[in-house]
Order: sequence, then structure tokens, then C-alpha cells
Amino acid sequence: MRTGILLTCGTAATPDLDALMARGRAADGAGYTSLWLGERHGDHERPAPVPLVVAGALAAETEDILLGAMVKLALEHPIKIAEDAAVVDLLSRGRLLFGADAGADERELAVYGRSRHEQHARCIEALDIIVRSWTCDGHAYRGRHHTLPAQTRALPSDAMGCRVEPYAPPYIDPWQRSGLPFDYLAVTPKPARLPHPPVFVVAHDSASMALAAARGWSPIFPPCSTPEDLPARADAYWRALEAVGRSRTDVVLTVICPVVLYDGTTDASAEAARTPGVLAGTPLEVVDRIKRLQHLTGLGQIVCDFDLPGITADAALRALESFAADVRPRLEM
Repeated sequence: MRTGILLTCGTAATPDLDALMARGRAADGAGYTSLWLGERHGDHERPAPVPLVVAGALAAETEDILLGAMVKLALEHPIKIAEDAAVVDLLSRGRLLFGADAGADERELAVYGRSRHEQHARCIEALDIIVRSWTCDGHAYRGRHHTLPAQTRALPSDAMGCRVEPYAPPYIDPWQRSGLPFDYLAVTPKPARLPHPPVFVVAHDSASMALAAARGWSPIFPPCSTPEDLPARADAYWRALEAVGRSRTDVVLTVICPVVLYDGTTDASAEAARTPGVLAGTPLEVVDRIKRLQHLTGLGQIVCDFDLPGITADAALRALESFAADVRPRLEM
């Protein structure tokens, strides 16, 4: 089983980016497979406005760990996201894991001028455009919310979908096409990983879970207040994946879990232990619970959240180190 960590940068009042970088380096040195960054706007407890920017900074601070960024696709233009993600993948020498998140809350949607009812559709269109931008020399796209390029004639005005730019000699580089019809969009740079970075979809609900299965992307299940529901949600994903003829071996079912270790060195806060869905106990108890979860769900990767209410940054770092020493080896046996 793969093991990862979720990183946050303190509070809005005292964002501690130095501590975040230190924990990224510690996770890399301790042998974690991945570290993940979420996106949250207007959250005074755990702000995270720019996961791809922070992932780029962590690319310079780490050597081997994979860098996961969960980006809220409905909030920004997909071409900007595709470009930023490609740069992070290049800076990290192909270590980016791209997470598509359709879970913006009402406050975030209001700030960006988006509506709740169109969020999922925007996420689908954005993800399709982003992957096409990484894998095609040029393409045209028309959907409900995006037309690329804006005045493209490659698709009839009543047509929806994507068309890849046909190759017809002589090929003309994009920067030499002044005065020619601008019907296809060539997005650069391309990512380092071929054909593109691994794609994950944050499975907040049945719609996002169905999207992940239909496209063959790996799901990320966020923490939930009723963890006993997770096996049923995982089973629904596996059944949807098999229904479209895709293999389980092509994806990595991932779960984000709050973790508190009682090991004699980490101060386990009673408040943290009450966090919904928390895995709390001694290292051996936590190993047992994770393996049971794996048996029930087909779990392939657990992402540990050590930054819980009442836990200091130093205690979270000690928990990261303790989990790496006492839990991770038993999960990877």
C-alpha cells in the first residue's frame, strides 16, 4: 500500500510556510510515497489558495516524493491550470499527481462568480480541456462553458466536443501563424510525464465518483463523518469502473484519513481524537485498522492528515516521523 501525507500551512493569521516546507522535506526523507495539497479559499482555519504554487516550491525542496495538488477546477480557467500544472511537473522532473476537485463551497463559488448548479459540468469540461492540452499539439473545444479558441471555426457553431488539429504539411509553428485563422489552440509547455501526469478525482459525491470511473481516473475519498460508509462508496466506484470496462489495476483508490498516534512521544489531543473519521490508537492498532479498511475497500493509498485541531506543528511533525517508522513499513510488507 502507498502512504502519503496531507500538508497545510497553518492559519490565515499565521501561515507557516517554513514549517510546511520542513514537513515536506521530512516526508520525502522518511519514505512517504506522496504529499498532497488541497485548495481552500476564505478558510481562516486551514487556508490553501494556491496548491500548484506550493507544489512548485516543494519541487525544489524534495527529491523523490510525488507531489499531489487537488485543484478546484470550476474556479479558474482550465488553460491556466493546464499550464501551471505542466510547469510544476517539469520543475519536479515528472513527480506531479493532478487532483481534480469539484467541491468548492458556496463562499468560494460566490467569490469567483460561479453557481452551484454548474460546478460539476464546469469540472468535467475543465478536466477534458486540461488533459487534451497536455496530450495534443493543438485542439479546438466547444462546451457549455468554454469555447477554445474563442472564435474557432474548427467546430460548427452547433457542435459540442473536441477536435484535434489535423496534421497537414507543411506544418507551421504556432508563433509563425500571424494572419492565419486561429482555429486550434496549442498549449505549452507540455508536462514531463508522458502522456500526462496521473489524474485523480476527489470523490465528494456520486457524480464525481461516476466521473472518475467513466474516465478511468483514480478516486480520492476525503475524510467523512461516517467512515463506516466508506466500503459502500468504494464498492460503488469499483462497480462503476467495471461497468465501463476498465481495470482495477489502472487506478489507485485513495483515502484521506486524519491520524492520531498514541506512541508516548506525540501528544494526542482529545479534540483531535474526536475529529470525524480519525484513526486514533497505538501504531499497531492503527496498522490493524488500515489493513481492515484495505480489505473492505480495495484501498491502494492512504493519505494521512496529522494537522488536526489541538495538535501543534511540532507534534504533527513527530506524528509524521512516528507513522513513517512504526506504521508505514508494516503497510508496505
